[in-house]
Amino acid sequence: MSRWRMPLWVALALPFGGVLLIAIGILIGAQRLTSSRLIEASGRNLLFATSDHMRAEVVSHLNVIFTLQLSMADLLARQDLAREGDMASVQTLFSGHFKSVYRPHFPQVGMIQLGTEQGDFFGIKIGPDGRLQTFLKDRRTAQRLISYDTETGAEQAVIQRYDPRQRPWYTPAARLGKPRWTEVYVSSFGDSTSISATTPVRQADGRLLGVLGTDVSLGDLSALLQQLPLMREHPSALAYVVDPQGRMLAHSHAEEARPDTQGQILKAAQSHHPLVQASYAALATLAGADAADFSVEQGGQRYFGRSTQLHDERGLNWRLVALVAESDLNVQARENAQLALVLVLALSGAGLLVGLLVLRRIAQPIRQAASVATLLEAGPEAPPAVVEPSRIHEIATLTEAFNAMSQRIRAQLGKLHDMALLDAVTGLPNREGLMAACRWTERRPVTVLLFGVDRFRAVNASLGPRAGDELLRLIGVRLRSTCPAEALVGRVSGDEFLVVLPGTEDRPATESCIRSLRGCFNEPFQTDTDEVLVGASLGVVSAQASGVEFERDLLRFASAALQKAKSGERGQRVDFDESLLERNRLAAELTADMHVALAQGQFQVHFQPLVSLENGALCGLEALLRWRHPQRGAIGPAQFIPLAEESGLIVELGHWVMRQAAVEVARLMQEHALGEGFVVHVNVSQRQLVQADFIDRVREVLDRSALPARALVVEITESLLVEDDPVMRATLGELQSLGVGLALDDFGTGYSSLSYLNKFPFTEIKIDRSFLVAAQGNARSAAILKSFIDITHSLQVPAIAEGVETEEQADLLRSLNCTLGQGYLFGRPAPMAEMWRQWVATHPGAGERA
Repeated sequence: MSRWRMPLWVALALPFGGVLLIAIGILIGAQRLTSSRLIEASGRNLLFATSDHMRAEVVSHLNVIFTLQLSMADLLARQDLAREGDMASVQTLFSGHFKSVYRPHFPQVGMIQLGTEQGDFFGIKIGPDGRLQTFLKDRRTAQRLISYDTETGAEQAVIQRYDPRQRPWYTPAARLGKPRWTEVYVSSFGDSTSISATTPVRQADGRLLGVLGTDVSLGDLSALLQQLPLMREHPSALAYVVDPQGRMLAHSHAEEARPDTQGQILKAAQSHHPLVQASYAALATLAGADAADFSVEQGGQRYFGRSTQLHDERGLNWRLVALVAESDLNVQARENAQLALVLVLALSGAGLLVGLLVLRRIAQPIRQAASVATLLEAGPEAPPAVVEPSRIHEIATLTEAFNAMSQRIRAQLGKLHDMALLDAVTGLPNREGLMAACRWTERRPVTVLLFGVDRFRAVNASLGPRAGDELLRLIGVRLRSTCPAEALVGRVSGDEFLVVLPGTEDRPATESCIRSLRGCFNEPFQTDTDEVLVGASLGVVSAQASGVEFERDLLRFASAALQKAKSGERGQRVDFDESLLERNRLAAELTADMHVALAQGQFQVHFQPLVSLENGALCGLEALLRWRHPQRGAIGPAQFIPLAEESGLIVELGHWVMRQAAVEVARLMQEHALGEGFVVHVNVSQRQLVQADFIDRVREVLDRSALPARALVVEITESLLVEDDPVMRATLGELQSLGVGLALDDFGTGYSSLSYLNKFPFTEIKIDRSFLVAAQGNARSAAILKSFIDITHSLQVPAIAEGVETEEQADLLRSLNCTLGQGYLFGRPAPMAEMWRQWVATHPGAGERA
């Protein structure tokens, strides 16, 4: 009986097939490994940006409630509206505000309420049917809590024993004496999940009147999460918010955050969504970190997640979580991988057939293919390699297809690499790309230049984001073309470009290069629609550094130098020294302290007289901001105002100054029957002027203070006018329409002072004190000062001379026919009561403004 022997074609095919399958396996494994790494990096970056966006939206959504509430509490206390047993005035105030402010502009507010220390109560809310409900307890209701239909007045329900002082929203704020968030709860008047913002209301003597509460529906937070770009662009993504007890406060799928049928808030661990359960379980491994990345497997898919802790001084302690499926991050890459797999399988079959004919010729290309596949595992940085062509037609076809497939895979990996390391707007390396390029091991001399584009925010506001992106691209092109070939250029943040110049031994050559780079901003940039001229501030640091030191220290040093450069005039260059780090630390501390100071009332408004030089009459006041820090003492405006500008706090701070000044001056005018020409000057920053609601807030200040519009004068400096921002120009026009005055401060110190007088509707012009000082004993300078004053007379607007300190200066101004004076000669800035006592003491017969 003959033994079975293996056919020759099988013997030839098995070795060839084994080698081919190994090569294909290595190729596919390398592709998946490299793709996974790049996809994960892309996912982490996406979640980092989403978490920041999510945190900013939640903080903005909640903090606006306290801003409104603090204003309401101040109004209640100042006007003594909450009288014992009589909530009628509170009812009128709340009903009007709820209808005109809260309901149309702040839909997240479900109810506003006030409980008093005497047990009285008034609240107003939106009912389940959308109608307003009123809740009242005072002597009119025989101390019972009665709910009414606000529109019809029909009685709806009666609660015999209701004491607001026992409610969970009242007790913590009353005990601690400061604004607080309550615990999340299901409202006793409905079935929605809410949180209450509570603020104690105190009289001027510090006595507690009661607690003001605002119920904020957390359902609107779910709507905010639904609108995140991550949710719109990635179907698998979700986001949610939980408290320390694991209760679900908000969810991008709103139904997940609603109370259950028993009125209990759903816990994340009991969520109907398996991904929420899995991700919440993973949070337990993060050990309470403020921010951390993680990943979970669910439903056969891998999800990337990021957890961010949200704390604030009012008792908020939430965790924000965002997740996205790995499969959503690069669908095209996976489709290409599947296509490549099909192609490989098809070529494998063809290779087996060819192997029956030419085993020797086929072995070499297969071994080469395995080597190429191994090289691909190193990613796009690996040197390119191809399989050498064969003289046999079939083998040549196989190797060409294999080479084409490897090129497509390399191209796909290159695209993923670019996504992770290149800036999408300019095409230059981003921060990660620059870090990767600067990972040298040895210490070497290097100069780091960090450019910050001046006025970029104004370009975005006036010309639009598309023009802003085009401007950034053009700046990148110009910097790259100006740099030496061995230099690195990248965009590291919104308006900041980093240039790394290797080898700094030749300082003259380095300085020459820096001058050329700064010269890039001397010529305008031509976008698709406009010609834009912008400058750039520059931070410079030169040192011997390794790659680790570059990433750890030099970027931080360059950023500190740029920040110092931006704090002065535009277009400045600052070279790093150690003192900048201390300055930045102090600035960060003061910035944080300013937020606390605004909340705790550490700021004060001082007033300085504006006096008629003709008859000595008090014609007006300038409101000046002062800060007395509890530990540092008095801090000058020159130190904290630039920090407020930089942090954005100047918007709320400036509004507070305007509101406080208007209230105090309106009271002074009423008590002392000051003339119709009496005015108060309030300084306003550019950030305030470009806010969309600035005019509305000015109207609100005038309405609440009862100050006539003609009595308010907004002061702006010439430096604001240099940018010629169309948004700001429109705002100044609207101020004129309101009847509010407009004063040009520091006249004569700018580049084109006279041109501004034609462009803007100024009602008063303030002449910088430097001209008055120069005019003493100098006929030429006195002539210049006189020409300025003559211009104001020609324009029929008063001239105000700043910095008048001596009678000799006042006499000089009178001889030049100057209208008004301001300075220490007439009075130092002081709180309103002290300023008025000083004025009356030194001017017993003071009159009103002519």
